[in-house]
Amino acid sequence: MKNRKKKETKVLKSKCRSILPLLFDYACRTCELSKTQHELAREHLKSCPECSIAAKNMQSVVGILRQASNTAPARLTDDRRQRIMKTCVLRH
Repeated sequence: MKNRKKKETKVLKSKCRSILPLLFDYACRTCELSKTQHELAREHLKSCPECSIAAKNMQSVVGILRQASNTAPARLTDDRRQRIMKTCVLRH
């Protein structure tokens, strides 16, 4: 039974890792995802509470930033986007 849980956890984490690069664009609706990527992210978030919380955190941060500025947020470099995602994921 314990081995099964470990295996399920490992698979879930693998799925989470594969979705992380899409999470910011999906959560913040940047229109940079293909239809397939959008659908993949949406389906994963339905079944993963941890990633769903991370996506909501990202939406909150971007919402606050948009309210603080009259201009649209600048496009983020991949490096900056990854650092923001890691910060949001670590908070939950």
